[in-house]
Amino acid sequence: QTGSVLRLNRIETRHFGRSGEKTTHQDTQDLRRLVRAIRLPELSGLVDYIEGSEVKERLSVQLGFSPMILDENGGYLQTHPLIDRVSAARVPALAAPGTIKLTAKASTSHPSAPDFIYLFAVAPFGAADLMSDINKVAELAQDSANQTGDMHVTGGISWSARRLKALEAESLALVFDTPLAKTHDIIFSALSIDGANSYGWCRWTSLGIISTDEAR
Repeated sequence: QTGSVLRLNRIETRHFGRSGEKTTHQDTQDLRRLVRAIRLPELSGLVDYIEGSEVKERLSVQLGFSPMILDENGGYLQTHPLIDRVSAARVPALAAPGTIKLTAKASTSHPSAPDFIYLFAVAPFGAADLMSDINKVAELAQDSANQTGDMHVTGGISWSARRLKALEAESLALVFDTPLAKTHDIIFSALSIDGANSYGWCRWTSLGIISTDEAR
């Protein structure tokens, strides 16, 4: 299974030589890259709450707000931090074999919000212990030493984390030394710090995927 087919509004294929200049495909076949730029609302119908839709609906009733919102008009995917559990969105099988870099832009859109930790990750498609591994990653992400945006690997999950202030926009990146060999899920999450989750308008607006040409 390779997951749902994603229709992208914009796909660019660029050729880069060693100096960064554009070159011909014949000269740089081994360096050819496929660059995809995706607005998060384009993932409508593909995004899942990490614990499933039933848990999301139950939490929405209990909390009085949804832990995950995909707003097509606003142009964002919102993952509201929760106090006692990891709240995250998952896009199954979106990172295909051959992926070498992923980027995502995020920010908190309420001026009165506290700092939040933004967590961007990939996990092998169909991972049996996904929630257990994500909980471990979320615990590690609370350490300020792991909030630099560098990539870490924990239990098969590759992840990057940044602590952002209200209205501060940043990009998080995952860069792989070798292209992904298997299909991976992409995960977006925001974590509370010391239990503060008021005004948790934690929004992801764009996703970039760079892969080798062979991944098409």
